[in-house]
Amino acid sequence: MLRLLLGVRHYDSDVSSVSSAEGVDDFDSPTWWDILDHEQEAIQRYKKFLRGQLHQGQGCEQRQKAEPEVAMTRIEEQASISQEDDIFARAMQGEEQ
Repeated sequence: MLRLLLGVRHYDSDVSSVSSAEGVDDFDSPTWWDILDHEQEAIQRYKKFLRGQLHQGQGCEQRQKAEPEVAMTRIEEQASISQEDDIFARAMQGEEQ
């Protein structure tokens, strides 16, 4: 009785299982196995979620590394286009005069 009040765990060597005063003493009950199944499913879903987060994080990291290069390429392209526009505008002004 004291063990039940203190919540002391005891081992049943016949079925090699652990129970406590707060827990389920009947490990053959369908409820106990349903709980374990749901826990396993939750663990699998959480692992899948973490893998997805890791994958997304790696994708963001790669994008952030590539963004400065892409931005510099765009700036260089815009600069060359604007230089070509300036040259074309000067040429047009020269023809008009």
